[in-house]
Amino acid sequence: MLGIRPAADGSRADFTYQQCRLSIAGPLLAVECDKCEAFADDAGKRPDLLLLRVRSGALEWLVTEVKTVMDSDAREQVQAGIDIAAASALFGPAEVGEAVGLFAFRRANRTADMDRLRGGLAMRGKPVPALVKRCGAATI
Repeated sequence: MLGIRPAADGSRADFTYQQCRLSIAGPLLAVECDKCEAFADDAGKRPDLLLLRVRSGALEWLVTEVKTVMDSDAREQVQAGIDIAAASALFGPAEVGEAVGLFAFRRANRTADMDRLRGGLAMRGKPVPALVKRCGAATI
């Protein structure tokens, strides 16, 4: 279940998903990918959330995977979400041109695993930055 609590001024919203609280700046839309029609029923890899936000006046997707401890599938799941956001008409026009991979975790992870998550994501052939954040961290 996705609990959303927007700030009074709309500048940020606190999301709770799988016991992970995230504070997102500039939120517009949250999509739970387990229930999203953009992914085929038999699609094995999909992120947990696609969050659309406004950052510096531009629209941006935060393709989000939430885990207790990050595993080897996390990067593939986020990449699958980036691919859908870039290709599916369900996710709007090309004006939504930027994406960020967001890996949120509840427990400590090994440094080598965290470093592996930060690289290798791409959208339309361009590198996509990745954020690795502990649940409950400051506003993203």
